[in-house]
Amino acid sequence: MARKTDPAEYTFLSIRVDSHEVAVGESINLSLRANVPFDCDDEDPVFTPDIRIEIGGMCIYPEGRANAKFEITIYGDRTGRDHPKLKDIRALKQNGIPVYRKYRDRQIPVYERPPGLATVQKRRGENAWSTWFRVAPRVASDLLTVLKESRQLFVSIHERKLDRHRWVQGFSLQTTDPANE
Repeated sequence: MARKTDPAEYTFLSIRVDSHEVAVGESINLSLRANVPFDCDDEDPVFTPDIRIEIGGMCIYPEGRANAKFEITIYGDRTGRDHPKLKDIRALKQNGIPVYRKYRDRQIPVYERPPGLATVQKRRGENAWSTWFRVAPRVASDLLTVLKESRQLFVSIHERKLDRHRWVQGFSLQTTDPANE
């Protein structure tokens, strides 16, 4: 069997953080507040965290994207139900049987890789980009801790361009310029 090649382009973006805004709180589960519990599960919490982090900055690497403005909005996921498990992305044959491939002497499962965490959108007529995505509340809390740093901060985005869409493959907030790594 021939190995598939990935037609995507990959870019590592380095963004200097110029501003950030934070909103943190807790509320009654949104489905209960809206009185539409059709999207609920009995295991969902009654009270859920509300975490929103907005980061603004300027792309400094690569040169082709330098000086572009970036707006990144991160939400702390309320329930954790939206994060798929590997079993959720298993490749299946038409009859629903899981697909395996041979690797040396072992059969290993095949997974349908998601395109990314979120898309990166360019604002029409501007040199500006934006993205938003959800993270586990623990990750949002860690991001808030890093934002307390008094020195310059940077965002690293591993971007995957597939067809006409740009996808966030990975994201980090850090104290060192990712372009120097």
